[in-house]
Amino acid sequence: MSFFSRPLPPVLYPPNTSAINTRNTVGVPPVYPAYMVYDHHHNVLHVHYFPHTTSVENHVSHHHTHIPGHGPMMPSRRPFF
Repeated sequence: MSFFSRPLPPVLYPPNTSAINTRNTVGVPPVYPAYMVYDHHHNVLHVHYFPHTTSVENHVSHHHTHIPGHGPMMPSRRPFF
């Protein structure tokens, strides 16, 4: 039997790696947002009025006194005939 008569298993070597570099330029527009705030300030002036009126009240009281006797003399009446 010869040494080469049987097939030998294959010998595997590490793979040879090749790199192909490609470049692609992509434009990305930067956005800088800005905003403006309008603050409207309102001033409300409260003007208070105090109108003044004057009123008058008259208080009247009555007192009745009774004096014993005939009272004052009344003038005599004339007859109508």
